[in-house]
Amino acid sequence: MIKKIIISLTVLFILSSCMVPQSDYNELKSENDVLKSLNKKLETLNEKLRSKLDLIEFKNREIEEAKLKISLRTEEEALRLIEDYYKFYNANMTYRNPQLRRNADNEFKVSLEECINKDTYKEGDFFWHSRVLTLEINNDGTYKVN
Repeated sequence: MIKKIIISLTVLFILSSCMVPQSDYNELKSENDVLKSLNKKLETLNEKLRSKLDLIEFKNREIEEAKLKISLRTEEEALRLIEDYYKFYNANMTYRNPQLRRNADNEFKVSLEECINKDTYKEGDFFWHSRVLTLEINNDGTYKVN
């Protein structure tokens, strides 16, 4: 019997030491409610920001793809510019067998054979020599040949 009383007193003592005053409990509960409310607001704000960021990334990707489509020059255009180069800037020479290799988006290596633009020279293979040019095409359509 005494053993039961000692055990009961020990359990009561342990339970009484674990108790928190009601005022402290209410204060902690109200803080917890405020923090939960703030957390929900932050989660909502985070979702809104995430959706806006996704939209911005999508639009940036579209813009980059559009720029690439606009600025990427074709091999046909490169050949046309080589023809223009030989007609206007290098009119005393003629060329044949142009072959293109893309170096960058708007840069090509052009391998060709060139000769002095006179009928007597153009007819014999002896006067033709190989040459590799670099064609850089700007976004505004201008170009540079090195």
